[in-house]
Amino acid sequence: MADLPGLILIRHAETRQDPSRDSRDWILTESAHDACLKLAETLRALEPTCIVTSEEVKARETGRLLADALGLPCESAPGLEEHRRRGVPFMGPEDWRRTLERFFTEPDARVFGQETAAEARERFGAALARVLERCPG
Repeated sequence: MADLPGLILIRHAETRQDPSRDSRDWILTESAHDACLKLAETLRALEPTCIVTSEEVKARETGRLLADALGLPCESAPGLEEHRRRGVPFMGPEDWRRTLERFFTEPDARVFGQETAAEARERFGAALARVLERCPG
């Protein structure tokens, strides 16, 4: 999987952070909609053939906006989320930065959420391989 010239990985657009909701259920900000339209114009030159997102609301919404602008199909697939952390309490920016720093410097430790960084990498890699089998172009 080292040489994937046709693969474009995109993180979800800006979210409206809501401490009362799990982060996987956050929605996009209004400005994210315009940002997605601008990104779609940049992506058009790369001639993507399909868009596959994680099952998180913010990712599905980002993918749908891009797909609509590009006239492409869009689907979600299990396993493409960044990190499984359902139920983790909301953190302010400084706590979040420190937690992520530890998450990546100690990849085999369960720092927060339901998986380690190493487990997240393995899960994401396997999910990506399944997507590439379905959408080889």
